[in-house]
Amino acid sequence: MDRFTLLLLPIYVFATPVLKLFGQLDDVGEMSGVVAIWLIPLHFSFAFQFPLQRFLQSQLKTRVLAYVSFCALGVNVLTSWVFVNVLDWRVIGASLALDIS
Repeated sequence: MDRFTLLLLPIYVFATPVLKLFGQLDDVGEMSGVVAIWLIPLHFSFAFQFPLQRFLQSQLKTRVLAYVSFCALGVNVLTSWVFVNVLDWRVIGASLALDIS
């Protein structure tokens, strides 16, 4: 696991108080904090995703990257629609859809 992922974790956990400290509106700060908490799994996935992407690019496997990206887009659209519109989970549903895809 990437050390910087762990170093940046407090920013996600304490996003609400930090945003309020910088003068953000209370309701915006609260919702941003909720989104930040739900995006922590996505944050940890970047430690695996970016090195793998660079490796595939250096091996000239760009077609594989394109297929995977296209599939991830399809999964994201489907899960976003289900979580936000069908289940009415709103912002949390959008965050979960990003985590899954």
